[in-house]
Formats: sequence, C-alpha cells, structure tokens
Amino acid sequence: MSSDTDLFDDVARWQADAAEALGMQGVELVAALSPGPGFPGTLHALAERIVASGARDVVDLGAGLGGVSAWLAAATGATVVGVEPESGSRDAAHRLFPGLDLRAGSAADSGLDAASADVVVAVGVTSLLDSLDGLLTEARRLLRPGGFLAIVDMFLANGDIEVDGPNTLRSTAALQRLVRDAGWERSDTDRQSDAAPDEEWVAAAVRLMHAVSDDHGGSPEVGAWIADRRKLAGWIESGHVVAGLVMLTPIEDAGPRRSADRLLRIYLQDHHATSSAGVRRVRRLADAEAGGPDGAVLDRLATEIAAERDVQARVMRVLGVQPQPAKEAVAKVAERAGLLKRNGRLVRRSPLTSLVELETMTIAARGKLAGWEALRAALGTDHVGGIDLAQLIAESEEHLAAFAGLHRRRAAEVLSVTTDPPTAPA
Repeated sequence: MSSDTDLFDDVARWQADAAEALGMQGVELVAALSPGPGFPGTLHALAERIVASGARDVVDLGAGLGGVSAWLAAATGATVVGVEPESGSRDAAHRLFPGLDLRAGSAADSGLDAASADVVVAVGVTSLLDSLDGLLTEARRLLRPGGFLAIVDMFLANGDIEVDGPNTLRSTAALQRLVRDAGWERSDTDRQSDAAPDEEWVAAAVRLMHAVSDDHGGSPEVGAWIADRRKLAGWIESGHVVAGLVMLTPIEDAGPRRSADRLLRIYLQDHHATSSAGVRRVRRLADAEAGGPDGAVLDRLATEIAAERDVQARVMRVLGVQPQPAKEAVAKVAERAGLLKRNGRLVRRSPLTSLVELETMTIAARGKLAGWEALRAALGTDHVGGIDLAQLIAESEEHLAAFAGLHRRRAAEVLSVTTDPPTAPA
C-alpha cells in the first residue's frame, strides 16, 4: 500500500478517538470509517457472492481500520481475518472492533498460511498500489482450490491508467489486461455502478471528519487526510470514477502448457477411477458409523476425500487428461463386489465389516498418497495449475495415519484369541 502514513497512521487513531466520543456503533461506525465507492451497494454484492460460494474463511488484505472486515463477518457468517500494515490502523481497529482478528502484514506478504482462504478480498486497495503483482501473487498463495479474489475499488470511467499522488486509478479494461497476464480470469458476475456512496454513509463519514478536524485541525496529517477525502469526493461527483466489484479466479493452466504423456495419462485415469470408488466407499462407512465413537472422524475424512477427488479432476484438466468411462465403470463394479465379502453374519452388519472396510481404506489412503508423490516426481514441482501438491501430500499422510489408527483400535476391539488350558499329563 501507499507509504503515505500521514493518511493512514496517526489519523487512524484520531478517528478511533472521535468515533468513541461520538458513540458510533454498528453500521454507522462502519460507514464513518469506510465511505468507499458505491458503498454499501458494492459491499452487499460482495457479501452475496461470498454467501453463495459457501466460503468459510475470508482474508481481507489491506483491512485499514477494520470496518469492512467486521461488516463482512456479520453479513456472511464467515470467519474473516484482516491484514493491515499500518500500526495506527491496527490499533484503532482493535479498539473499535475488539472481536476482529486483525494481523500485521501487507497485501503482498500477509504472513498467513498458504491455502488458508476460500475468498480473498481487497477493498479500496488496488487504487493505492502502483503494481498489483504482489497482491495477485499473495492472493493465489492464500486461496484454496476453487476460491476467488474479490476486488472492490474505484475505477476510471474513461481512459486507461492515471496516477495522482498516492492513487493509481485504472479502468476495468486495464485491470483485466493486468490480471490476465498474471494468470487470472474475470468472472461474468462483476458489478459496476455509480461511485457515490449512500447518503447515510456519507453523513456518518462527514460527521466523523468534522469531529477529527475539531480536535486536530491544525495538524498537517489531518490537513492531508481531508484534502485526500475532498479529492476523492470530487472524482465521484464529476463521474471521473465508477465503483466496481471485480471477481477473479486463478487460471488453472496459467503459464506454459503441459500435457501428460501416454503413461501418465493412463496412470491418472486409473487413480481417478479408484478414487471415485473410494469416495463412495468411505461415505458409506461414515454413514454406517454415524453416532458411533468414530463417526465424526469418518465423516470428516469422507468430506475431505471427496473434495480431494475434485482437485484431482482439476489436475487432470490442466494436464489435458479426461476420465475414462470404462475404467470408472470397472472400478464401480469391483467396489460393489468387495461389499459381498463374508463377515460372519448374513443379515445384520458385523463388527468385522467395519474392520475390513477400515483396512480397505487404509490401503486406499496409502495408494492415494503414492499417487500424489508420483505426480510431483513426474512434474518436478509442487505446483500445477495453482494447486499445491505438497499440501495434498500432507493431507494424504494425515488421512493414512487416521485410517491406520482407527483400524488398529477396531482390530483390538473385534479380534481376540482363546487360550486353552494346558493339557494334563497322561
């Protein structure tokens, strides 16, 4: 973000002082701190897309005073982690939104774990960056497979790119060129509107600005902050900028295209067929054990393995491989045949059934792990199409350990030996 801390550090603390003195709460507090372009309409549109995606974890890069992060958490029910580089803004946010998880970090280096977000949002951030490379790289690192980056900002109504002080204004067309070159594609669900915020939001922001000005009007920091606010208001009033919500998803085949050779294609098709059968089998086992001591663990494993199978299909698409219907059908028949194993009972489910199923899933998890390791060795990298193979390998190791542990415990419960008394000598 901009290095102009005059606009973002001391003034942030003074805004918190004024908001507390005015007794601002709820939407009024968010509005006073975040009089963004087209607010709250663009925020509502963003919240709707987050809810529709089923996202659980959202990262807000460049969270500022925390107003948007707190608003999104309340509007979507998702867990929102804000990231903000300026200490003054973080201090103010912690005072005003004590329940908000706000971390020190930047749009290019959040410090968060890789693949920790379903959605990354950047609200009012891109217009403060002269280059978007760091933001786009970090967002790709943070996103889980299937996630998206949402940019909410002001965009040039006419022209291409314009630099004015700390602001770099871009048209949506210019943004599209930049993100495409960086391996992202725009969604068809973008939103563009007039940049004028709602009147109530403007009134709250003006009220707060007057309070800060009354307390610190002689300081150069406040003078620069008010001048910046007036400049933005002029752009909005003149129609120089429009408000926009731009949705971006990583392009799976960004960078040099790679295609699987014949043997790798066969290998991937075989693994996909067996994994499809494994998904069905572990789900049946989880349903059968629901309510039992292992039910919750098996339900988690079934859900994660199903999601992993979807990632496997994405990897295949990146490498130009399609599932082979004949192999899928054979795997399905073999899976059903495996259910016919004798278990010591004709009608009711035997304890031996679950033991054998856990044994089968332990073997399958070992094969799944070997498949990801083999693919990494073939590619010579941990990354393909924005997918982190190292993470998939780690998850497979955890799945193998979980199934093996359940199998050992179940074997100890179900299986036993009988010790005959020693035979008396004749």
